[in-house]
This record gives sequence, C-alpha cells and structure tokens, in this order.
Amino acid sequence: LMQAAGDPLRLVKKAAVLTGLNTVSYASLASLTSTRPTRLTGVQHVLYIASGYGKIVSGDINADIRQGFGIIVPPGVEFTLTNGGEKPMTMYIVEEKLPKGFTPGKRITVKNDFDQPVNTNRNRSDARGWLFSSRDGLASLTGMDPIVFLPRSYVVPHVHLPGDEEIWIALDEINVQIGSERRLLREGSAYRSPADGRTPHVNINATDADKRLLWIMRVPESSGERQTPDGRGMDRDGTI
Repeated sequence: LMQAAGDPLRLVKKAAVLTGLNTVSYASLASLTSTRPTRLTGVQHVLYIASGYGKIVSGDINADIRQGFGIIVPPGVEFTLTNGGEKPMTMYIVEEKLPKGFTPGKRITVKNDFDQPVNTNRNRSDARGWLFSSRDGLASLTGMDPIVFLPRSYVVPHVHLPGDEEIWIALDEINVQIGSERRLLREGSAYRSPADGRTPHVNINATDADKRLLWIMRVPESSGERQTPDGRGMDRDGTI
C-alpha cells in the first residue's frame, strides 16, 4: 500500500509517502498453509488480521488468531503463521524502523481488539483503549487501532504538522475529504493525511451503518520530542 519516501508532498514514486515508517502493506496467506519459521532483522512488524482465522506459534506462545487480532513481532524472534480456514487469511502489516535506543521485546505480543473497548470517532483519544500504544512495545508508531465511525457522523476537519504520520485504511467503504477534494475510499484503500499544517482532512460516514477504519499514527520524536498526539491530531466528533 505505502512505502518510504523522502518527501510525501512531492512524490517521486507511486505510493512512496512514508517517512518514519518503512512500509504499510497488505498480505494474504492461502488456505490451510503456513509460513516458514521466520526471524526479522533490523525491523519490527505490527500485524492486524483483516479476515480469516489461523494460528501464530512463537517460542512458548501458541495463539489462535482471527479477524480483529493484532500482533507485534520484534526482531530476532522466530514465528510461524498458519491459516486454518478454507479462505485466505488477510492482514495489514506495518514495518517499523528501530529508533536509536529502542529495546525490542523478547516475545511476540498478541492482542484481541474485541477484548478492548469499542473505540469510535467520538471516544478514541484515550491510548488505554487502543489496540496498540507505546506501552505495548511499539518501536516507531505512537498507536494503532480499528476505529468505528458511527452512522451519520464525521470528524471535525483538522490538519497535521510536518512529521506527523497518520494513515487510514478502509476496512469498510467510506467517504473522505482531503482539502477541497472528496472521494470514496473503498475497502482495502488507504491514505496518509497531508502533514503540511494547512490541508484539512475528514472521514465522513453518511450511511446508516457503522463503518470501520484502521488508524495508524506516528508522532515524530524530534523537533520538540512530541511523544503523544495532541488535540490537533485527534479526531473530534460531528454529526450529519
């Protein structure tokens, strides 16, 4: 979906819009198959299972996983993914850089989003309710969480400053507006919010059904060491 670039506002290569992250990608594991035992080197992966079910095995961890599960895989930790269903198991994968001084975990972290409070566009500013935050062992990310946009609601248009890296992936089809341009973000599509301090963006659910998006956020640790998102980066609710 996305890969690293020098300047996301002046693209030199399609989809090269990332700065603090290496890649945001979509992967599919065929039915009743397994990956080879794998160890990451020099990077950390954060997975979100979008559909299907299966298992992850790593050391003494043997966990059933399915849609809504998140996994942090530190470097050097061997793991194997298995699809236990008749349909592909799909997932989104964020590849994090390892900042200087970061100490990776010794084991994978597996969390079920359905064990967390349901975060909506009205109540998602508390990191304690996110699927993953810095307290879970994220390397470069500030947070990641599936967000439910309530029927007939939106967020107040807001901007991000240079260095902020906010990514939205549509788990359901939804309308978005970036600057003066409105478009339909189809399921599986993604966008990075412009981080120029002047271009607003807003996600709009104009339907009578809940709509889900996967929210991925990185706030830079330089230029004042902004460690957590502030009100500028948090979506606030509106209704239609």
